[in-house]
Amino acid sequence: MNCGFLHQMDSPNHLKIDAPGLIMAPSSNGLSHYMSLDGGPSSSSASASPTDMAGAIQVVAVGGLDTRVSSSPGSSNSPPDTFISDLLQAIAPPACAVCRKEAGFMSNCLNCCWLLCEGCVGAHQLGCYTKDHHLRDDPHSMSFFSSPVDSPADGACATSVRGLSEAEAGLHAIKDAMGRVQSSAGAVELSAQVVAGNVHAFTQRIISAVQKREVELLAQIEKVRLCCNMMCSASQKSHTGGFWDIHFAGVQVTHRGWLCVCQVRSIKSKELLTQRDRLHRLLVQLACSRDVLQKEVKFGSSVEVMYALERVARDLRRLPPLLQPADDDKMAFVEPDTGLLRALSTAGQVRSSACATHSFAAGEGLVRALRGRIAAFTVHTKDHLGEPKVCGSDHVVATVAGPGQSGTYYADIVDQEDGTYSVSYRPTVEGLHAIHVTIRGRPILCSPFHVHVHTPRNYANVGKPVLVFGKEGGEEGQLLRPWGVCCDRLGNIIVADRSNNRVQVFRQDGMFLFKFGSKGSESGQFDRPAGVTTDAQGHIVVVDKDNHRVQVFSSIGKYLYKFGARGYQNGQFNYPWDIAVNADGLMVVSDTRNHRIQLFTSKGLFLSKFGFEQQPMWRHFDSPRGVCFNHNGDITITDFNNHRLVTIDTKFRHNACFLGAPGSGQKQFCRPQGVVVDDEGHIIVADSRNNRIQIFEANGSFLHEFGSGGQKPGEMETPSGLCLSPDGKIIVVDFGNNRVQVF
Repeated sequence: MNCGFLHQMDSPNHLKIDAPGLIMAPSSNGLSHYMSLDGGPSSSSASASPTDMAGAIQVVAVGGLDTRVSSSPGSSNSPPDTFISDLLQAIAPPACAVCRKEAGFMSNCLNCCWLLCEGCVGAHQLGCYTKDHHLRDDPHSMSFFSSPVDSPADGACATSVRGLSEAEAGLHAIKDAMGRVQSSAGAVELSAQVVAGNVHAFTQRIISAVQKREVELLAQIEKVRLCCNMMCSASQKSHTGGFWDIHFAGVQVTHRGWLCVCQVRSIKSKELLTQRDRLHRLLVQLACSRDVLQKEVKFGSSVEVMYALERVARDLRRLPPLLQPADDDKMAFVEPDTGLLRALSTAGQVRSSACATHSFAAGEGLVRALRGRIAAFTVHTKDHLGEPKVCGSDHVVATVAGPGQSGTYYADIVDQEDGTYSVSYRPTVEGLHAIHVTIRGRPILCSPFHVHVHTPRNYANVGKPVLVFGKEGGEEGQLLRPWGVCCDRLGNIIVADRSNNRVQVFRQDGMFLFKFGSKGSESGQFDRPAGVTTDAQGHIVVVDKDNHRVQVFSSIGKYLYKFGARGYQNGQFNYPWDIAVNADGLMVVSDTRNHRIQLFTSKGLFLSKFGFEQQPMWRHFDSPRGVCFNHNGDITITDFNNHRLVTIDTKFRHNACFLGAPGSGQKQFCRPQGVVVDDEGHIIVADSRNNRIQIFEANGSFLHEFGSGGQKPGEMETPSGLCLSPDGKIIVVDFGNNRVQVF
């Protein structure tokens, strides 16, 4: 291969290459001898003696890269000339780092520091890991090789100019890199300040949340204290000196986030500053190498120029790893889940003992009871903030006072240790009983409670009514196609006067008390009301059938709220008919033309449903009418068009029980409507088209029936709604005769 022409300049000991393939070396007599690169003497040096060749150097070039310099056979003991070896190694042509082939034109990858031939450059740029690498347009600047030139002067000049140009480019690249590194270091500082600000803001929010919660808890304590003071009598008031002295100790928050920011900033800044220092040292070295090259080009020999070029190339080879900043300014503060602030806003609780004025009781034992049978109810305690208690150990006392001189006795109380207390008692006489419930001697809400106790009913002798009232008409006390009926805790009889679009209230003896409602769709108005019942608070709950809704009124008929609308979605109705409420306030509604029943909370919020839409009942639940809760808490429904009763639990778990079949015999029905279950589990059904009332044991066994078609007392036409009075009497709405009969 042609390696160019190197001329002797200053010293007679210097090498000289006069022609491609020949090398001239000085001899001992000062004559110059030419040697071929293949080791043989040139024909032009025939006059040289063998001794003159003692200093000759044999050069062997293998593949352009594995260049070796050795002494001639005649001087095997001579050490190799390392200077010449290094020089030849420096001027050896490059090879591709991938295919290992020599090439006249090479490209340099700044990321890999590889020399690549034209054939390998394309593949390098298509590789998934190397496609983004940067290639230099003039790759020979790293090794300073050029294409063959026509004269030694042209070759030396071109190489020197190219070397100086690359040195200048390298200096500019270092300065640019130093600027980027310095900019990255400044960005790190700015990011650290921003993140530190975010940490500080978040910490302040935590402190604010904790302080706010502290104020709330202290305010609750003060509220409890004031409530307790208000309950004390004048003689028991103690001096408290006004509000407590409240001292905020403040909230100490460890700034762990700030420490993390400082640590990250320190690591990033140290790395960038270290890189900047290395670039500065390389800048000084390259500037020095450039100055040396400029000097050697003007005043030095070719060998000295070659050394200067190699020095510049060595400095430039150090650049690629340092040209990009060693780190970036990415830094952020990630706030924890918002659940932390939510938890802080409700952290801690202020607990106090039970407060009588906030506590209440509920249960069937506060509504009715049987002589000689256990009646029960539950006391629900609340603290002085009105929050339900979750623990027990409060001094709850319940006493039962019988009528007349029957005496007073203590009820049995079981602490459930969850803030509730189960109370049970066994009355021994009939009549109105007063139940007093106190906490530390103070009565709870609505205490004392008045309960009618009666002897268990013997239904065998039922047949003749003890009271009949009402007749067809629109005046007070008159009825027009009435349907629903119920009793309040005082025994007053409440009737849904359907075609008069109103509700009427009568005394136990049938005397008219008051009425409320009128035809319309506004709140408090009705369109053919059907079912009616009362809840534990004494509210009157009415099914406004043709308005497809339920309305709730006070005990004196003042409108309170409503729920429901026409439709088939959850909470909607299609001609609802009857309603029942249990001791826990749950309400069940017969959604007749949607062929289902729906369960609601005491505020009318939908809970669940059962009927047409669920398998396997969709074929077996046709237009339900009457509904009631039984003594076990289950729900009993009259399946109107299937002529039977259905009983299911309030979880609606598809374990329904059925009673009856079409017909007029015992345990047979024809369009049953109203239904009620007494305290002993007896089931009482209005068998409307058979014009009778049937009574069954809790297990479904037939017990008794009474009534027949007609208009005389004890006779009835299509009985609809029915209920039990507090003293156990059966109250029946005689629909076709527009009256109410009490048995």
